[in-house]
Amino acid sequence: MKYSFIITALCGILLACHGCTPENDAYNGKGTDGDRVALVVRATASNFNNFPVSGNPSTRTPLESGLETIFNTGDAIGIFAVKNGVIADAVNNIKLTYLKTGITTGDWNPPAGTSLYWREGMDYIAYYPYKEGITIDAGKTPAEIAASLADNDKLKPQTDQSTPGKYTACDLMTAVGTVTGDAAAGSTKKILNLKFQHRFALLILRPQAHFKYVAPDNAVFTYRTDVLTSKLIVDVTAKKVTLNGVSPCKMEDGSFRAIVLPQENTEIAGNYTVTDINGGGTDKALTYSGSKKTFAAGSCYTLEVKSPLSISERTRELAPGDFVFFSADNKIEIFPGDGVFEGDTIPDYKNAVGMVVTCDPKKMTDAKCNEKGWNHAYVMGLKTFNGYNWSKTLLDEPDLPNITAKTDSLENDMNGYSETETILAQHKDELNNYGSFKFIKEYREKNIIPDNDICSPWFLPSIGQCFDLLINIGGKSPRTFEIKQDNNLETHKYGTETKEKINSQLAKTGSSLGELINYRNIFWCSTEFDSKNAWILIWHFEVMNGVFWERVAVKAYSKGADSGHSFRPFFAF
Repeated sequence: MKYSFIITALCGILLACHGCTPENDAYNGKGTDGDRVALVVRATASNFNNFPVSGNPSTRTPLESGLETIFNTGDAIGIFAVKNGVIADAVNNIKLTYLKTGITTGDWNPPAGTSLYWREGMDYIAYYPYKEGITIDAGKTPAEIAASLADNDKLKPQTDQSTPGKYTACDLMTAVGTVTGDAAAGSTKKILNLKFQHRFALLILRPQAHFKYVAPDNAVFTYRTDVLTSKLIVDVTAKKVTLNGVSPCKMEDGSFRAIVLPQENTEIAGNYTVTDINGGGTDKALTYSGSKKTFAAGSCYTLEVKSPLSISERTRELAPGDFVFFSADNKIEIFPGDGVFEGDTIPDYKNAVGMVVTCDPKKMTDAKCNEKGWNHAYVMGLKTFNGYNWSKTLLDEPDLPNITAKTDSLENDMNGYSETETILAQHKDELNNYGSFKFIKEYREKNIIPDNDICSPWFLPSIGQCFDLLINIGGKSPRTFEIKQDNNLETHKYGTETKEKINSQLAKTGSSLGELINYRNIFWCSTEFDSKNAWILIWHFEVMNGVFWERVAVKAYSKGADSGHSFRPFFAF
């Protein structure tokens, strides 16, 4: 289970054969195959309703992990069928496990040898997350059964919710199924609709403090002080947090979350420790509480706690995910990638020129960049360009190394600028055969980059720079992917996760990696594999041999391929 900006219908067909158990069968063992109809299961999960308990009311979904809920492969629900006050068709806490079959679709799979069928008068009650040994009183109404699940000790919130897994395991949702018409024209199946509702309340704590970011001494950039000076932002020093007796889960935006039981006339309360930057770095304990509220099931309550400590001037290093601007006098300005802002995009986002991908001094190894002093960051532009090849000639480039996945030189090839310069110099009279590089040359001529040598011209990124995009922004290293070959590092597990993380960051500037083209996003790298192939970064979402691929990979790919293949220009400063 995860929280996302996307909400979707999830579908599955359950068709395996299943024999009824007479003592639990609503027909007392007298039913026939002609009495039952196979079910198509569709499940949706409701959002948490958002009710801030301090500050201004929220007018949008917070730009964080979101309040909307979707299912992922491996999630499991439990389901019961009842008729005439008894368990029907032995559907007694049957476990249905989700398997994605597409970006927005999937199957709910029962254990081998079982299935779900509809008979006249049967009711279905389901819950998430699945737990063994859950029982119900089949003599109650379906609504009463669903409500009673919240009283089961195995399904109540736990006090340790400090990891994403422990946190989502506390988010009990229940649904009373409704059976509607045929799944498709001419079909003999019916649709079992499960609309899950949250049974507990969600609490969100946002520790805040007054910080003024300043760049390190001798930095080549400044922070955009017009939007950051003295602003309340996330207190990144908050730790040892308790939230209504729960050890909460820390989210990527710096907030903390806990699932709690519904309760009347109560408040968000707890404590945490902060670091007093102005007081020599000592830790101080803070106790907080909000106004009295009724915590209703399915609702979210947010408390913003302002630190009593004085405004702190905080030196902040450049970080992956930061956004780059050019000032009026052609200087580098940075808006922190984790900065707080109103709305869905950062202030003045239309004038942002790129997102920092790499700024680790150990990775700034492009010799031609370093000669010019462009050794602080490699920055990805905010536009994707489609429909270009690498080279029609399919010849070995003698001045470019051929790199395989055998050694770490793959991820350490940070020479996108040098490699682009080499191709442009070697083939300046035949660039029509080098589609991506020709475009880069023309793109440079639009004078988007300042001409005062504070940064490099645009270039095609190397495989190492694309590696860092996956690691630093997407959260996964290709070295951890399950498929490892000389010409390919690939996974079918993390395509959605990595692309969503990158797109979520780019969305702060109104950008994205772009729409899928023939189920894929393919981005060229400047790095050569051999005479016929160059390295690419690829996402691929498609059902292949009956299995949904949510694939992401770095791999060697024919240089001549140009059907919708893309690239994302980079620059260095």
